Amino acid sequence: MHDHTLLPSLTRITLVHGWINGHPHTPELDADFGDFASLLEHLYAQAASAGVELLLFDSGDLIEGTGLSDASDVHGQYIFPIVQMVANYTAITIGNHDLGRANTVDLMRRSFIPFFNPPNAAESTYRYLTSNTWSAPSQQPPEKFLAQPWTIHTTPLGMRLLMLGFIFNFTQAAPNTVRESSSSSHGTRHSIDWVDLSISIDRF
Repeated sequence: MHDHTLLPSLTRITLVHGWINGHPHTPELDADFGDFASLLEHLYAQAASAGVELLLFDSGDLIEGTGLSDASDVHGQYIFPIVQMVANYTAITIGNHDLGRANTVDLMRRSFIPFFNPPNAAESTYRYLTSNTWSAPSQQPPEKFLAQPWTIHTTPLGMRLLMLGFIFNFTQAAPNTVRESSSSSHGTRHSIDWVDLSISIDRF
């Protein structure tokens, strides 16, 4: 097992709700996704210089809350490509607002999720995790999970992380999805070698 004297620094964002252009009417909150990407670039550089791990997580609800997100035929069709420009996510999971419309789920399945989980890449590189959500009508995991249910990720400094992503028991999700109670999810029923740390990125 890798010897670690320092725990990683964890950064979690959530509830973006389409606000990728900032809040110009609220100056103290007026930072857009370009500012966010720039901040991350500096944080990662500082972490690398200090020899520490920096992990970035997003626990969902990327959409629904602005005109740019919601006035389009498919909610999120202009938001997801901008989120994809932020290259340093360690892992992301789905939120209830991301899961509420069938055409949004279809869009995510076609382009957004494969961006973070390339079909021909090793599972250890997958970053979009849905541990208790899969595609309807099948209810036979793991073949039909909406995204990867879990992954073991090795950080630049050699730390092995077991990562999962759960959503609460949301009852108004799109009909092309099925959710299982997070307390009984099949996503964790696997034999797993040692890890240094387990992290669950949850939308609760």
